[in-house]
Amino acid sequence: MLKKILLYLVGVIFLLSGSASLAHTKLPTSSWSDFWNASIYIGEHKPALTQIYQNVFVAPLTFSDGEILLDTGETIEATREFRNDLEPLQGGTEFGGEFEWVFSKRFSVFAGLSSWESKEARSTATGNVLVEKRDAEALNTRTAKMSYNQAFLGTRFSLLHKPRRYRLYTRLSLNSIFDFDYFEKFVFTFDASDFPKAAGVQEVDTFKRVMITQARATAILAFQGGLGFDYYFTDQWALSFEGGYILGSSNFALSKIDVKHNILDKDGMGEVLYPVAENPEDRKGYYLTAESLKYYLLNLNPKGWKAAITLRFAY
Repeated sequence: MLKKILLYLVGVIFLLSGSASLAHTKLPTSSWSDFWNASIYIGEHKPALTQIYQNVFVAPLTFSDGEILLDTGETIEATREFRNDLEPLQGGTEFGGEFEWVFSKRFSVFAGLSSWESKEARSTATGNVLVEKRDAEALNTRTAKMSYNQAFLGTRFSLLHKPRRYRLYTRLSLNSIFDFDYFEKFVFTFDASDFPKAAGVQEVDTFKRVMITQARATAILAFQGGLGFDYYFTDQWALSFEGGYILGSSNFALSKIDVKHNILDKDGMGEVLYPVAENPEDRKGYYLTAESLKYYLLNLNPKGWKAAITLRFAY
């Protein structure tokens, strides 16, 4: 939905540009008058989500109280930990748009929307998992990524400004992240030849067991400060380069955690302890520690550096 809104904003900018061109308007540069900017931008944000990188990404996927058949014919309960650590994410791309009212030579106010999506963390590993009462070797692919949508309202203060020629400014805004999503997937691939075939069942080379965790957080407030520079290559069009830092007003926790899988009862894997799970008491997200296999509250903050390049249209 947010991406559609941003695409509409792109259309509005070009419609405004076309209208101005048809009217043969030239904005004055010798004297001051207030004006509006409509902008679209693309940039990079690398949030320091420390507890995800240092705890969740190195937590094992644990199969507790699974079943294993001994050589004696006795079936006992057993626990297996599968390790497949992920490297920290190297940032992600943010795409957004805004409207700005430049009401004086020094000050302006702006509001906008943006969407951020991280790069995907991915790792593969092999190991044993309990399936059908035996230790079966599996190839595991683990992936994780995050995204968020936000609205923001802020002000810019011009340090150096020549109307529709250039502007060096500082920026301060209040950002409301209203949809933070975490997605993690484990895919186990087994060699079907290691398992006996049931009569009448079509033979396959491999089969998979997939486990997906999705979590969400809302109503996250943050402050963003930065420094930017606009260069007008025409009276109405400008390129802007901006860098800054965003800091959450407080830590937030994941919630609304949903787990999906295709594990069958006959697999006998036992109870699956995921790296991120919901505490039924407070409905918040907790992470699993590799040392004690206990869950602890997952505290997050969107703080981190940002950089963006912006196309502005003045009207």
